[in-house]
Amino acid sequence: MRGYLLEQSAFSLRLKDKLIYIIMTALLEKAVASLNQLPDEAQDQFAQILIQELAATNQWESLLATKASKNLLDQLAAEALLDHQSGKTKAI
Repeated sequence: MRGYLLEQSAFSLRLKDKLIYIIMTALLEKAVASLNQLPDEAQDQFAQILIQELAATNQWESLLATKASKNLLDQLAAEALLDHQSGKTKAI
């Protein structure tokens, strides 16, 4: 949970004689309960959006974790700092 202590809840379900425990934050559980009230088509649309967002997040994290990306980001940060120190930036 990235450094935050969140209230969690757990529930279980049985799938083909296997007991599966699902742990999620109270907020996520509330969101899922709300989604449960929607028609199947709307639930599928939300699920697809969530899957795409998670995939995009994983892709960005993988991309930014490479040494080349870190080097490029360091270079861009250094250039931005020089621009700021030389007065080429303005407050927004």
